[in-house]
Amino acid sequence: FRRLLTFLPAVVWGAALEEVVWRGYVFGALASVVVAPAALALTSVLFALAHGHIRGRRKLVHVATGAVFGGAYLATGRLGAAIGAHVAYNALVAAGLERRVRPALRARGAPAAHIGGAGPATVPVPRPPAPTAPPVEARALEKRFGDLRALSGVDLRIEPGQVVALLGPNGAGKTTLVSLMLGLRRPDGGEVRLFGCDPRRPAARLPVGAALQDAGFPATLRVRELAAFAAAHFPAAPPTTGLLERFGLGDLGRHQAGGLSAGQRRRLAVALAFAGDPRLVFLDEPTAGLDVEARRTVWEQVRTYAASGGAVLLTTHHLE
Repeated sequence: FRRLLTFLPAVVWGAALEEVVWRGYVFGALASVVVAPAALALTSVLFALAHGHIRGRRKLVHVATGAVFGGAYLATGRLGAAIGAHVAYNALVAAGLERRVRPALRARGAPAAHIGGAGPATVPVPRPPAPTAPPVEARALEKRFGDLRALSGVDLRIEPGQVVALLGPNGAGKTTLVSLMLGLRRPDGGEVRLFGCDPRRPAARLPVGAALQDAGFPATLRVRELAAFAAAHFPAAPPTTGLLERFGLGDLGRHQAGGLSAGQRRRLAVALAFAGDPRLVFLDEPTAGLDVEARRTVWEQVRTYAASGGAVLLTTHHLE
């Protein structure tokens, strides 16, 4: 119940946004052309098709649930009725996932993540790879975008406890290299490994934290909620209170992300990279937009992390 309360704002926001689109806008547009029952049927089918990652019988479930949500709106004439039905359905799905996942985790002896120290999370996670291979290794890596060769023959190996910085101007290919190492892009040549595994495998990325340049946060979620959400993805995440304190965000836990300054959002993105107690961290321009004091805090945390055996790959165009 406490975990559900933690994520309730995101659940309500997601349901409300979908209902505003499908019932408040699409249904209204179709109802002006065809009769209301036909508009209800069309929006239910389109609602299911919009969830492209859903396959098989689950697609039919989305048609049915879309019809229920739309029916609530049609019967009452109130968008809030559709949103309430959508939120209730998502809560029931979450409760069912809890019942299915927890026995599986116990059966295989997987450690439970903690959300802000409040209790074990319900997100099933694969086992991380054994720490025998180097944290990250690239061999003859190449990446092209049309006629532009962004990377050519890159060899790179980072060992535990090392901090490796990629220094270069904007457009030099630093972010492209990071995206290849995280499995976000496919190389056109060569290979990259995280702990000896393909970076596109979830298990390979489990011991990895990352702060990318284009990190964005839902404006209405609070800082402590974002930290709890990030920590819930990892099997042995430490309490998030200490994490926020380390990066000078302890006093901002109750603040919504939309009210943070650019520098505070950047510090939060860097802090979340360490939320899962990773063995390897990618930091893409971690101090961009930070003032002197905040920059010193980030570098201090990077040095402390490396001294404990963690590996860091960071990019920067600041020579100092």
